[in-house]
Amino acid sequence: MLLHRCMHCLAGGACELRFDKKSRPYTACKFCRAVCFLPSLQCLKGIAVAPGLLETAIRRREADPEFARAFDANISAVLQYVTDQVLNPQPLGAQRALPPDTSGIVPFDERKAVGQ
Repeated sequence: MLLHRCMHCLAGGACELRFDKKSRPYTACKFCRAVCFLPSLQCLKGIAVAPGLLETAIRRREADPEFARAFDANISAVLQYVTDQVLNPQPLGAQRALPPDTSGIVPFDERKAVGQ
């Protein structure tokens, strides 16, 4: 299978589409070891498009500092939201919206790109 950018850790050339013994699709990343099972072949629509969109966003991030800040801010906000949910889980009815960017986590590290 052709390797593509992982949609979980953003490592380049690290993720591939595979099929299990019953021909069900899943993706597996060689860098972060994420495995994502897909319930049907219909879910492959996103897998067909998303890696190319990620590549475009990564290239734009390298060239446009404003886009890079927004890109990193989105990742930081999601990481902070998940961290908050794990450390202080809310009751199901009290879920709050994603917060604006205020995280100290470095969301993207070019050195982690596999095969580059």
